[in-house]
Amino acid sequence: PLFLPESAAAAASASSSSSDSSQDDIDDDNMRLVELQKQKAAESSSANSKSKDKDKTFDAISDHLNHQRATFDSLADFFDSDDATPDDVRPILRGLVGRALARMVEFGTATTATATASASGDTDSDEKDDSNSDNDNDNNNDRDTYRILDVGCGTGALFPYYAEAADALDIHVVVTGVDLSAEMTSLAVSNADDLMAEEEVEEDTTATTSSSDGDGDDVMGGTSRKKHTFDVVTDDFVRLILGEGYEKLDDDGLNIGTENDDTNAYRGKYDAVVVNACFGNFYDVDALLSACAQSLKPNGVACITHPLGAGFVRKLHEESPDTVPNFLPTRDELDALCSHQPLDPIEFEEDLPLPISLDGDDYDGSSGGDVGESGSGAYFACARRTPHSALPRLMRFRGDVAKGYGRGGKKLGFPTANLPSSLFAQALANVRTGVYFGWAVIEGSETEGDDTPGLSITHKAVVNVGYSPTFEGSENVEKIIEAHLMPDEELGDFYGQKMRLILGGFLRPERKFPSFPDLVAAINNDVDCAKAALDLEVFSTLRSDPLMSGDDDADWIGRDGGDDEASWEFEAIV
Repeated sequence: PLFLPESAAAAASASSSSSDSSQDDIDDDNMRLVELQKQKAAESSSANSKSKDKDKTFDAISDHLNHQRATFDSLADFFDSDDATPDDVRPILRGLVGRALARMVEFGTATTATATASASGDTDSDEKDDSNSDNDNDNNNDRDTYRILDVGCGTGALFPYYAEAADALDIHVVVTGVDLSAEMTSLAVSNADDLMAEEEVEEDTTATTSSSDGDGDDVMGGTSRKKHTFDVVTDDFVRLILGEGYEKLDDDGLNIGTENDDTNAYRGKYDAVVVNACFGNFYDVDALLSACAQSLKPNGVACITHPLGAGFVRKLHEESPDTVPNFLPTRDELDALCSHQPLDPIEFEEDLPLPISLDGDDYDGSSGGDVGESGSGAYFACARRTPHSALPRLMRFRGDVAKGYGRGGKKLGFPTANLPSSLFAQALANVRTGVYFGWAVIEGSETEGDDTPGLSITHKAVVNVGYSPTFEGSENVEKIIEAHLMPDEELGDFYGQKMRLILGGFLRPERKFPSFPDLVAAINNDVDCAKAALDLEVFSTLRSDPLMSGDDDADWIGRDGGDDEASWEFEAIV
């Protein structure tokens, strides 16, 4: 059966709703994308790899999105029909959604209705936002509230399953569906309206459905126990979260895009991101995983699901690589995709048996039909959002500790070691501004009899690389390294001494905070996150790096630049 997003190209040939002209456009796009796909395959042996040429990647992704948009616009009526989701697939979808929400509740932290309304990522009118806030507060203040991002929502096929699972778990959900097809999202809004109108009415409550064009409508829906909120946004999910032009940013491999008012409306707002039956359609799966991670709150979950499984997607990729350029990841590939993301894989199933169990939770996803005893082939992968990510390349620095800008230990409450910008400007040119963590050693003094405490000892460090924008009027003129040390014992005056520094992890982009106390609170949180991360084996082993242990020559000079006064090197992690 051809009824899922990956099958769009095959279904297009059978669809009578497309005009001849639109079909010709799709065929032209297909031919261009086939050539792009061949070129891409020649550059990399992995179906999940992306081009290293930024301009070429940008153009290829834009072409790919245009193709997907035209294809799904022409197929919107088909995907809105009963043929798109046969009866035997519906219980599988129900089980996958139930399992995703169960993991969300297990690992995530619910918010109150008031907090949910104030943290809305809507791009719609103020009227709609006010309506959502009132409804959430009035009708759901007795239920835990969770926010869900439905990636590639199409015509809203999963919406009823979110509502059903949420009611079974006794929670309230605010679901934001995202799809790049305007025809699809228009139908998704209509279907959300119908869904809420069909709820059993025991008392007057209002549910709000809306689209990103601000044309939201209030509809009468069931009791406060059954009311949920659905927003629909028309956009490419990755560019919505990472920003336009994310493909051209940086050489550091972090792939976290741009923070601005548009992207921040969706970043860090969601308890779950569900990528159902559309993972294979994304051109750049590294960027897809990054967008998932940037969307999530701490401990939120990203779930990749498919009711027909990895074999089905592999077959579609082989038949139509222009529409389905990637496979569903194996467990090893998922681990690799998450290895440099703030994501920790917690569950992976390639052949879920039916009914889909939620490991003892009340809602097992099996209600609504006889699903039989055989394996379903359904795919379910889940990763939890962590505060940190491992860098794709280690960064090593050595230089004299400078006096800095007078806002170190006394003002911030941490001994702060600054490496002078004048000596490290070249090294930092392609390093993204942000908060990193690693290990630092203040070299011992060559002065005879100097017993300054804390020297020649490895200390945990949380490190800001950037301009310190919160200090308005006294921002750094140049990008600098500010290392906040976390000594386990007393640390004496180390200014003018040599510091060795290795950075292995990333916490967050550099931000401007509204006040100095807010900055201190953020640094305290960074310190807690860095301390916990540096206790993990993947980062704790860096403590014995030759640069830290002193096994290297005392006058260590990095391979990538500098001299005995200031030196650096970058080592890619394979």
